[in-house]
Amino acid sequence: MTAEALWEHYFYDPHGPETLGRWARVLRVFRFCRAHGGHANDGDLFFAAIRYSSEAELLAVFDVLGLTPERVPLGSPQPEPGIAYTTDEFNAFPSVVSAHRKIRQPGHVRLNGSAAYVWAGTDRFVIHFS
Repeated sequence: MTAEALWEHYFYDPHGPETLGRWARVLRVFRFCRAHGGHANDGDLFFAAIRYSSEAELLAVFDVLGLTPERVPLGSPQPEPGIAYTTDEFNAFPSVVSAHRKIRQPGHVRLNGSAAYVWAGTDRFVIHFS
């Protein structure tokens, strides 16, 4: 197999050029992201990012997505850098939005009936469907 044929096989497997071309023309909010493949154990995904600049906007994004923000008491324990934790100990810490530490990360949720992973960064919500 030539290098070009190998690249085309990697790039288009399992979605052919017609499918990718159609997605490029019709997707408005979401983008298709090809997996790195190999030993990364990742998969192709669709993702979107929604910017926000305040807690009010963050809460508005939760609302638009149909998600209920879960409050975390201020001062809740968080993992400390340089300290080793067991998996159970680490999982006991609430995962919070770094810019708004009293709001729990959405994580794995259902959006419009589909499984998704949602993460709120310091200035944007990122939504992944795979």
